[in-house]
Amino acid sequence: MIKLEHVSKIYTNGKTSFPALDNVSFSIEQGEFAGIIGKSGSGKSTLLNILSGVDRPSAGSVEINGELVSTLSGRKLTKWRAANIGIVFQAFHLIPALTLLENVLLPMEFAKRGSRKKRRTRAMELLESVGLTERMNHFPDHVSGGEKQRTAVARSLANDPPVILADEPTGNLDSENAIQIFSLFEQLADEGKTVIIVTHDQELAEKTDRTLQVKDGRIISTLARERGLL
Repeated sequence: MIKLEHVSKIYTNGKTSFPALDNVSFSIEQGEFAGIIGKSGSGKSTLLNILSGVDRPSAGSVEINGELVSTLSGRKLTKWRAANIGIVFQAFHLIPALTLLENVLLPMEFAKRGSRKKRRTRAMELLESVGLTERMNHFPDHVSGGEKQRTAVARSLANDPPVILADEPTGNLDSENAIQIFSLFEQLADEGKTVIIVTHDQELAEKTDRTLQVKDGRIISTLARERGLL
């Protein structure tokens, strides 16, 4: 379960302060597939960074699966994130000098998850699940933006985290590949993982279990639904 209580984030530049998040509170259950929507600058990405522990709130608390994440720091936070959070960055953040397969392997190697053989097998299976079996030995600079995005999704699943956070995960995909990735997220939620996607795509967000709309750093509406009805 994810629980935010009265979370605010204020950025300061000299004498100027900017509230990126303003007193945000909500909870998301395990196995729920949620969409966060809003215009650029509304606070969506800041919210995702707070949830992942990449950034910490100026005020309020963030609790994920019983862990008060907002109080963790240093090695404890890094270790917790590696075991609990899979992140799909909008800018991919693939390492250019590594093949797609090696990029997916990397989180497992950092976490020392299983044997080398098991890690490689899992990485190959994850790339197969996003349709990249024939591209796994290519480098990021030699594949399309959509293929980079699908690799980023596969990498986020490497350590089998209970929570998946994705920033515009279908933004660089054509309609066919977008459907494939969205279906994968639905499957993960059905298997008990909590999936949260940030998107500008209203139609996509309406296919999730719940949509949280962000404006000026605040949650202005929350719409719950039964997945698949819209």
